[in-house]
Amino acid sequence: MLDTSRSPLSMPRIPVGLRVWRNPLARPGDRCESLLVLFLVALWALAAPIIAVAGSAAWPGISERIEHDRSGVVAVDAVLVTGTPPPPTRMSMPVDHAAVAQWTDRSGATVQGPVTVPSGSMAGGPVQVWLAQDGSVVPQPMTPTTACVLLVVSAFVAWLVLGGLLAGVLSLGRRALDRGRYRQWAQEWALVNAGGRPWTP
Repeated sequence: MLDTSRSPLSMPRIPVGLRVWRNPLARPGDRCESLLVLFLVALWALAAPIIAVAGSAAWPGISERIEHDRSGVVAVDAVLVTGTPPPPTRMSMPVDHAAVAQWTDRSGATVQGPVTVPSGSMAGGPVQVWLAQDGSVVPQPMTPTTACVLLVVSAFVAWLVLGGLLAGVLSLGRRALDRGRYRQWAQEWALVNAGGRPWTP
């Protein structure tokens, strides 16, 4: 008789991946699938600290390269000589356009040159220009904060991609095991239909 004196919540809860080991109807293929799931989940979990350590090891070199790049440039305040066309509509996203700006270089001379500014920038408005040691205009160098964020995002994306690859391995493994199960069921049903031994787990 079923014992109803115990609440289901008070009964021991076995993880799904381990229930197959106490199931008398489980086949070797079921246990292989359970082992595959546990192995891949453990591998994915173990990859997280490994990726984190790799990112931490790469950060000093990245930080040093950023500091080197920033040490060779200087930011100066410039004034726009020409403006840029306004956005087509108020709801349009700003688009970068080429314009002409004027600034004072490292030698104190007044220089005009092309810069890239958002649409709707007015002539006479301020703009920041980054100059290399030879006075040429260069893109704004990456900040350490931006580099750190990109490194963290890249590490997280790499971990997710690894999870997707492991999920694909699991799917292929399950398909292979399912084919084995189907063959075994077909053989045993053939024996039953032929009057052979009854099906047993």
